[in-house]
Amino acid sequence: MRKRTMCRMMAIIGDSSIKKSDLLLKFRCLSTCGKVRTNARPGHEDGWGVLSYRNNSPEYLGRSTEPAWKNGEYGLACERITDMNRIVLAHLRKASPGDVSLQNTQPLTSGKWSFGHNGTVYSPNFNTGGVQSDSRVLLEKLVRAIQESGDAPIERVIGKNVGQLREDILRQPDEKGGTYSSLTFMLSDGESLYVLRDFTEEENYYTMYYFELPSGAVFCQEKISSASWKPLGNRKLAIVNREGETRIETCE
Repeated sequence: MRKRTMCRMMAIIGDSSIKKSDLLLKFRCLSTCGKVRTNARPGHEDGWGVLSYRNNSPEYLGRSTEPAWKNGEYGLACERITDMNRIVLAHLRKASPGDVSLQNTQPLTSGKWSFGHNGTVYSPNFNTGGVQSDSRVLLEKLVRAIQESGDAPIERVIGKNVGQLREDILRQPDEKGGTYSSLTFMLSDGESLYVLRDFTEEENYYTMYYFELPSGAVFCQEKISSASWKPLGNRKLAIVNREGETRIETCE
């Protein structure tokens, strides 16, 4: 039986024109009422993580395998956010049966990089026999490509590498012919934010919306406020740079 890890993700990058803790508290509600895949049990109750940056390094403000809606530490994590926390990533997990662990509770980190992923990669290239999740493998492949790219613009490296990873996955499906449900991710180095939407199944589940701030943006898989949310298209990469400017690129 295929393991299908599902989740809801949110990322905030920008100035103090918006109270990040308020958005995180609204995001928390998705642990009970967030969208799920067809025929899945309701809720994203298999852990949560909230991450920001200190001294250019990712730091967990809170993380647990308990449901966010009933875990008091979630509220404390929100209280720890200040105007100094320019970038915040949050993740609510819905795990496969028997697959709840703090190790697989996102956002994940690798060096200065933080990462959240929603989807499943079925290709054998991403199967490590349970040692690492497919999300961890995806993160490490992206980070390795960036490190080996020299002085090339990071957004160009990410876009090109996503295309190459997709081709590798499509060339090597699993024994049932499966490739991937979604590569949708949020990635940050503490200065810029990169958000990809890329799905092959259930368009209404693997969603991504965003709205821009005077200097920055908010991304979430569901519209959790009355802001003027815009949908991010399939195979689109959103880049918010250190100046808070947002642009959207096609990621083929």
